[in-house]
Amino acid sequence: MRSEEGVKQFESPYKKLAYTKEFQKFFDAHPNAFRLFHGIEATLDQQDILEVSKTKNFIINGIPVEVIRAFEYQGQKHYFLKVTLDGQSFFVKSEGTTWRGKGFDEFNNTEKARKSLADIPWVKVVDALFGYQDDEGATYFVSKWLPFPLLQDYLRNIPRTPEGQEEERRLLEKVNQLRAKLPGFEQVMPHNMLYNSDPKEEKIYLFDLQTSQELPPFLENGADTF
Repeated sequence: MRSEEGVKQFESPYKKLAYTKEFQKFFDAHPNAFRLFHGIEATLDQQDILEVSKTKNFIINGIPVEVIRAFEYQGQKHYFLKVTLDGQSFFVKSEGTTWRGKGFDEFNNTEKARKSLADIPWVKVVDALFGYQDDEGATYFVSKWLPFPLLQDYLRNIPRTPEGQEEERRLLEKVNQLRAKLPGFEQVMPHNMLYNSDPKEEKIYLFDLQTSQELPPFLENGADTF
């Protein structure tokens, strides 16, 4: 176990775990939180993935769960969820494979990106709280929930007017700046960014931060097949 900058990490030959001291307080108040997250995944696994995607909203063991995205690939199910517990909402990513969405690595990558982007006032990364992965394929990533749309969706809805085209150009230039600031990171693209369009608080939030070494070959070079 090692601790630095408000983060505790544990690594063994079989599993890796990282969490913030803030999330430690949450664990102290909810000692069964990890089992709850795993129980949510197990409950969803019992259902058809298409029905899970269609239904979207569930109450599992008394906990409100909103399915943001769910899909199955090569027999493994993947869930992107909004989970609300005692008035706190979290983004929870559960992916049953070691080659995609490694929770521990994503936690550390998020912190690395935070430091690299510290001098840009209009961008942040999501607040990573918990990351876990083991050699059997279990992987979880938890961050604070942010109520903003994907930048990709925002761009699609910009009016096709001269003003709209100028806004689109401005935002895509910001995306290019971020990609230049994060060499070695893959998928630094609008579908992995949230956007707060409030003029007083305008900000882009990055998530799903992975390096090329952590992606399977068919996802490298920006090719997102999902």
